[in-house]
Amino acid sequence: MDDMYDIGKNSSVVIGGQSSNSNQPPRYFHDDIGKQITSIKLDSKNYLACSQAVMVFLRAKMKQKYLTDDLPDENSPNVETWWSEMSMVMTWLWHSMEPSVASTVQFLDTTKKIWNAIEEMYSQSSNVSRIYQIFETMFLLSRVTNH
Repeated sequence: MDDMYDIGKNSSVVIGGQSSNSNQPPRYFHDDIGKQITSIKLDSKNYLACSQAVMVFLRAKMKQKYLTDDLPDENSPNVETWWSEMSMVMTWLWHSMEPSVASTVQFLDTTKKIWNAIEEMYSQSSNVSRIYQIFETMFLLSRVTNH
């Protein structure tokens, strides 16, 4: 596509077109930053369902790399596009969380850090180790108070 604007499927407008030598996916007007991307808002009890819904959405948009990959080198020709698209994904994540959850990660500077923090706080794997620590502490406290 060499046109500056191209009307694609679903009447989305492509910004900047896509040249044959470009590795960048096109950006669409409907990729607004204020949208909630899942019907489920992440809270302290629904991590698995919400994280799956977020990942499916981001795969469909070809944006899942922003949850798993590191930032490109600051001298990379793609660094501005990376920051722009990562910021869009960041707002999608925030809008897919309950305010009490979003407030715990809103000052992290990358989506990868947000995703990892949310996983650490709410996934079952980290909860199991935390539960073990709590029971261990309770056991030690009960021994101290019984003696």
